[in-house]
Amino acid sequence: MDNQQFDQQYTSQMMPPQQKIIMVTPYSMADDNNNPIAKKYILAAVICMCISKFFPAISMLIMSAERFVDMPYVPSSFNILLFIAAIVILIITRVKYPKNSIAKGLLIGLIANAVISFLIGIGVLVALFGILSTYSSAEFSDFIYELMEIFDL
Repeated sequence: MDNQQFDQQYTSQMMPPQQKIIMVTPYSMADDNNNPIAKKYILAAVICMCISKFFPAISMLIMSAERFVDMPYVPSSFNILLFIAAIVILIITRVKYPKNSIAKGLLIGLIANAVISFLIGIGVLVALFGILSTYSSAEFSDFIYELMEIFDL
């Protein structure tokens, strides 16, 4: 054995073995899509959004049952509060987990839905105002009476 090999073997025997440190994390910090808390926030926002879509029908059923059973007041615009709650939950998710692409996509979709719905509502109001402005006051009452007959009110 030559001197260099002896020194190398002696040095490797004197050094303590290298310890490997393994850190276990539940999700990657670079990607928030797999974060379980973010998934729960997104699920809560989706549930709020689904309930807000069905709440007008549920509200109508409760209001129609009020004829037969004495029921407390049910707000008919509760769906707007649920829609706002879904947007707030998604904004909180985006602030806490900025790299979550699911929350980003849902938030953009909900805001686009709100803007398009608002524009359609304004368009319908403008169209109704245009239709109603052609009638005189006497014809307007006839128009309302005809609408009431059509919708059986």
